[in-house]
Amino acid sequence: MTRSTPFRMTMTTRRAFLGRLPLAAGLLTVLTGRTADLPPALAEVQRRMKANLKAIEQLKKAGKVGENNKGYLQARVKLTDKEAALVKQENADRKFVYEYLAKRAGVSVEEVQKARAAQIRKRSAPGLWLQDPDGHWYRKTKPAGES
Repeated sequence: MTRSTPFRMTMTTRRAFLGRLPLAAGLLTVLTGRTADLPPALAEVQRRMKANLKAIEQLKKAGKVGENNKGYLQARVKLTDKEAALVKQENADRKFVYEYLAKRAGVSVEEVQKARAAQIRKRSAPGLWLQDPDGHWYRKTKPAGES
């Protein structure tokens, strides 16, 4: 049995990690926070996103939409008018959240989008369509060892 060496965080790694904490905390607050703690416009967006979540999840499970590498939904097949309107609204709401978080954290909207896309890829269920940072689409598979 070998002894593993402890992880040592370099200053660059530490700065990058610590620099992302406000962004991660902001995403968490906006996506799961109590609406009373949010500005009214953001609380309305959060309410609408929660109300649409089940329908969005159904579209993703059916393979009709995937999560792109900018943190937005993208159609994978032709959608009905109602489905297209739902995706358009969800993406507009996400854009509003990303812009709010970017301003609050003092980072670019693109940074927020990339961070959220990475978070979505990590947390997505197997079988859903995802786009990697290089723009290639794939279906998420089960982690090794799961059946």
